[in-house]
Amino acid sequence: MLKIVGLIRTLSFVLFLGTLGLVYAYLPIMVEVLPDRLDLALHKSSFFYYVVALFIIVNLFTWGLTKLAHSLLMLKKGEEVTAWFNVISPVINIYLSLLLGYVGVINNPLHVSAQGFAYLNYFGPAMLLIWVGVLFYMIVNKKSTT
Repeated sequence: MLKIVGLIRTLSFVLFLGTLGLVYAYLPIMVEVLPDRLDLALHKSSFFYYVVALFIIVNLFTWGLTKLAHSLLMLKKGEEVTAWFNVISPVINIYLSLLLGYVGVINNPLHVSAQGFAYLNYFGPAMLLIWVGVLFYMIVNKKSTT
């Protein structure tokens, strides 16, 4: 299971970098970050570096959180708990990719309606709720089997 989680994490990195490259290629010089706030605009290159910095910071934070959880819990509960902690990074990376795609749609020079893609903002919190729900499922499932 841990190899599958590692593959998913690698694929989430590739997804993010691919989305970043595609969105960056089609961005105008001044990037609107929020659809309703015209005063919040960044230069294209500044936006790129801020997004890369956010990606690195989030992944380092989740890596540290995973290592801290491993050391505090010493993970005697099995491979499922280890895999559960390692899945937070791909979940957040996929959410960041979706948000980046939404910013790309907002700034699309072909004027694609951003309202049709607003659902992308809700996938991340839904994935996090599912991630936490799996923990509760694993706790209930462990208690019933022991």
